[in-house]
Amino acid sequence: MKIYLSIILCFVSQLINANVVTIVCEAGKWEGNSIDSRAGGKTKFTPNGMTLQKIKYTIPYPPTPDSTVVDMAYDKHKKFKGRVTYFYNSSLYSTVQNDYVIIDAMPELLLERHMILIPSGEVHLTYSKIYGGGTYGGADEITTQSFVNKCRTEGFIANS
Repeated sequence: MKIYLSIILCFVSQLINANVVTIVCEAGKWEGNSIDSRAGGKTKFTPNGMTLQKIKYTIPYPPTPDSTVVDMAYDKHKKFKGRVTYFYNSSLYSTVQNDYVIIDAMPELLLERHMILIPSGEVHLTYSKIYGGGTYGGADEITTQSFVNKCRTEGFIANS
């Protein structure tokens, strides 16, 4: 009986793992832009970039918005969860070759939005925050930072 149970558990485990897409972004420079608005002032648009640690996304596939939880990690040390808020299924449209998923995550006290093109692997990372100008004797300033990187896709099976 124990042997049969072990075989069944192994089979179920393989089925579950077969429906997972992993996206791996190696450590390095992400190119991007900054939009900064000061209260009562002008808005600035600035090209910039940021160096990030390795990022890994483990996405149950296909995901269901508002219920699928994604395992995420910055390098090996910072593990956290994200929630799928949108999934675009390209198999429904003959003119589109890639799916995409939007994941909201909060690894710190800052909401991040990760948009991932699957299977091609482009990732857009965006976050917004406010700087309280009162602390520094100036006006409040809000900023939105957006970055892009080409990442590696593992485990994607077309029409999954």
